[in-house]
Amino acid sequence: MSHSVYHIISPLARFQNLPKLIEMLSVTPAIWHPIMDEGLPFTIQFHHPWIKPSFCSPASPFWKFFAKALNRFVDAGRIFDDHRYMILNDDDGLEPDFFKKLDEHDGELLIVGMKRGDKIPAGLPAERAHGTSTLEAKPENLEIGKVGAEQMISSGRILRTCHWEDNISADGMNIIETCKRHKPAFVPDCYVKFNFLEEGRWLKA
Repeated sequence: MSHSVYHIISPLARFQNLPKLIEMLSVTPAIWHPIMDEGLPFTIQFHHPWIKPSFCSPASPFWKFFAKALNRFVDAGRIFDDHRYMILNDDDGLEPDFFKKLDEHDGELLIVGMKRGDKIPAGLPAERAHGTSTLEAKPENLEIGKVGAEQMISSGRILRTCHWEDNISADGMNIIETCKRHKPAFVPDCYVKFNFLEEGRWLKA
């Protein structure tokens, strides 16, 4: 099985997570594309050749920037049709051997599982108080609330066809629509770690 070239796209606002994100992603084969607000009041310099930052005009709340940043990335057109792309939010993690497991599967559209930690941290607003149940990679979970943006790995060819609505459920909506247009392969033994850097959610690694 040949090794794919992977790209990770991350709308980035929680800059306190940068050191841990860089440490985590530095041991993967992926090229990282953090997307940040234009006009930040501070300067960030990346000295790693595998990090390719870009910028997008600000938007709030967080889910508006998420959709706007991803659409901006796709519209920029610097996408390789035969490479693989995924989304990782700026507090998510990946399990060991994540990309090695993906390389065992052919196909232009893969759906992985997502583990969501051990505890809902106290004091979160309702839209951020996500549950802790594992979102398994299986066809019956292709519904709003049962699948997240991080679970879809697509070819650049498919990514070019994607669009995210200005909606708090944009991630699920996009995956569902994409899977209607292209038959996905499910990778049930491969997991993203949802909100891995969120304080209080993960009690163990």
